[in-house]
Amino acid sequence: MYNYAQETLEKINNTVCDFIKTSGYELIDASLRKVSGVLNLQFLVDRPAGGISLRECAVLNAQLGALLDKENILDDRYILEVSSPGVDRPLRGEKDFLRAKGRYIRVFLSEPHDGKIEWEGAIGQVNEGVLSLSAGDGVRSIPLCKIKKAKQVIK
Repeated sequence: MYNYAQETLEKINNTVCDFIKTSGYELIDASLRKVSGVLNLQFLVDRPAGGISLRECAVLNAQLGALLDKENILDDRYILEVSSPGVDRPLRGEKDFLRAKGRYIRVFLSEPHDGKIEWEGAIGQVNEGVLSLSAGDGVRSIPLCKIKKAKQVIK
């Protein structure tokens, strides 16, 4: 199933990526799993600046469903879900950190930085692979390559 799922997901992504982008959205993640004998296809979609509504997800769900049915990529019955990645979505790359600029986040590092492996603070600048994080006791410059995991935190 893994190879089938991986190959099928690549075909699906090739089919939907341009449509999602020209519709004014960004594909954050896609997954394809078999649950109780039924294929479950999930797209996490957001606006480039963040903030997709439930109504927009529903409209995009219907449009993507029609596109996938037209292209006939999936032979089996499937359930399609289009949703927002949510406020607590993981921050992975420079683009994600830029989108969350000014927001409060928690980062977990692959090695200690200034004696700590975990930092919380507001995102300042993101430049040339370095995150500027305003923590309680000052501003820290943390290389993005040292960030193992990061997510937004509601304070």
